[in-house]
Amino acid sequence: MPVLSFLASVLAVAAISGVGFLSGVWPEVTAEDGSVRPASALLAFAMYIALAFVALFFNAATVAGASERLAGGDPTVGSALRAASRKAGKLFLWSIVVATVNVILQAIRERSGFLGQILTSIAGTAWNLATYFMVPILLFEDKGVGASLKRSGGLFKRTWGETVVGDYGIGMAGFIATLVVVVVGIMLVMLLSGLGAFGTLLGIALLVLGVVVVAAVFSTLAGVYKAAIYRYATSGQEAGGFTHEQLGGAFHPKGQTPNYW
Repeated sequence: MPVLSFLASVLAVAAISGVGFLSGVWPEVTAEDGSVRPASALLAFAMYIALAFVALFFNAATVAGASERLAGGDPTVGSALRAASRKAGKLFLWSIVVATVNVILQAIRERSGFLGQILTSIAGTAWNLATYFMVPILLFEDKGVGASLKRSGGLFKRTWGETVVGDYGIGMAGFIATLVVVVVGIMLVMLLSGLGAFGTLLGIALLVLGVVVVAAVFSTLAGVYKAAIYRYATSGQEAGGFTHEQLGGAFHPKGQTPNYW
């Protein structure tokens, strides 16, 4: 799914860039007075929405496939993509919300001082955590975007320990794995550089490939974990090798089962 997401992102960028250059909107981004041309800004925002939708769509496909496996099914690429396609409309609406919020936060961050940047970063983190369950909710529950946002916030309040610790753990493991790959890759480039330009290019290619593979693996792991946490939060059922202690008891007093009902 991460590979398909990357390819779809490249196609989206190419398509929208083609429209921009053929229509004359790009590369003339600014007007004579130095302000950004509205058409250029609108097209750039459209690209941002398209990229957000691609990321959300394939993340949803990953969550759908993982959920099917956790329920004892046998998912395929096709079944996961079909599940995401059935909720493509809601995912697109949510991508508009995500793109809008991110643009607003970025604009505030660029125009504020040091304290404002800190507060904006905190607000962005809070937003990401409150919307953590949006993808599975849009996939599996018959709710609109507004109701899904409220539902996501409610689920996060119930599982904040599992969500924060699990997501942070996967992110940290991914960072360490990426760091190892980069260090090994640089050493490999230095070693292969003795073979000349071909060896150097080969080493760089292997380094980039290693980073891409690590990113793809941990992106998928994050989707699987999100599916498992959502399943546990809504039904209390552990699955896929995740135990009750891992998903719930470890973050609640005396290991008691949280009352998700």
